[in-house]
Formats: sequence, C-alpha cells, structure tokens
Amino acid sequence: MQEVDKREFAEVWGAAWTMYGKSVSPQLLSIAFEALRAYSIEEVRIGLTRHIQSPDTGQFFPKPADVIKHIDGNSGSRAMVAWNKVDKAVRQVGAWTSVMFDDALIHRVISDMGGWVELCKVDDREYPFKQKEFLTRYQTYLLRDEVGEYPRLLQGIADHQNQQKGFDMQAPVAVGDWSKAAQVYTRGITDFSAVPLKRISPKAIQALLGNQLEDKNEND
Repeated sequence: MQEVDKREFAEVWGAAWTMYGKSVSPQLLSIAFEALRAYSIEEVRIGLTRHIQSPDTGQFFPKPADVIKHIDGNSGSRAMVAWNKVDKAVRQVGAWTSVMFDDALIHRVISDMGGWVELCKVDDREYPFKQKEFLTRYQTYLLRDEVGEYPRLLQGIADHQNQQKGFDMQAPVAVGDWSKAAQVYTRGITDFSAVPLKRISPKAIQALLGNQLEDKNEND
C-alpha cells in the first residue's frame, strides 16, 4: 500500500472491527497499516474477507498477522506451494538443465539439501523423505523470517560441465513467474556454498596443531 491508500485502509479496517463491536484508535490504525504496507489494498480486503468467513478465525476480530496468514497462507501451505514448483521442475526439467525459481527461499533450501542435481537423482523410495525434508527446512526459514544468501540459480549437470571446461553457460529455465524469477537471479550469488566443505588430512591437522603450539611457546 501507498500513503494514498491510508484513508481507504482506515475505512476497511474500521468497518471490519465494527463488525466485532470494536473501535480502532488512530494509533492502532497506523500500526496495522505499517504491518500490512507490503500488500495492496485489494489484498488486504481479500485477507479480511477470508478471516471473517473462516470458521476457525471468524469469531475473533482481525489482527495484522491474521490477515497476512489469509493472504499468504500459513507456513505449511506456503511450503507445499513451493514444493509443488520444485516437484514440477524435477519431473519436467530434470538434472541436466539449470533452473531458477520465483522464490529465493527455494534456492536456499535446495542448496542446503545438496543442490539441484542431487535432488533430481533421488529415487522413488527416497523422494517422499526429501519432500518432507524440504517442507521442514522451508517452514523453518519462514518462521525465522530469513533467507540470507542464496545461489542465483540451481546449477544443472550441463552447466557444471561447461563451467569446468570454460564454456559458456546455458540459459536456465525459469520456474513460476518469470519476472520474479529474474529478480531472484539478479539478487543471488554467483559462487555460493551453503556450508564450506574441505577435506583435511590427519597430517595437516597435526601440522596445524603443531604450529599453534609453537606460536604459544614463543608468546610465553
């Protein structure tokens, strides 16, 4: 919403509260407006209507979090929407081609799970467990309200091989809203590793510990 929507928002929010025998102070209106600023006035209307119609929530007067839940869905439903996009891409695109989704959190979660190729290689018996892992990780990030850094695209086998040989990368497949996927791509990181991994030999560990002991003795 924009500043010009404040009057209409006050009318809509006030009318909803009046249904429950409540009045809204200017201070509460201001707080509610800021909490819902990321949404359009039309989305706020829809969220309020869904709240009022719901057998589970309709008996309580609406708060911003209630409206957001009805606009976006709860964490479980949002995670399932995200998984449906992933599942479609796994089946229709596959491991060979790089993909970019219209949801940055999908990029982050799949990277945490080992990457796009690893997910596509999972067999039918293990696939339901991967689905459950994805949903759990996705919901956890939602509850933390964080995404953090993420790869700009989920690399497929072809691009991995091209990168190793110094060849040009192929055009990735956009999954979902292509304009949002493009935004996810531009905000992502080219060289991303969710958790840096490196094998260290026992000799290297001993040498490192030895150097630390020498430094300590010199300081003493």
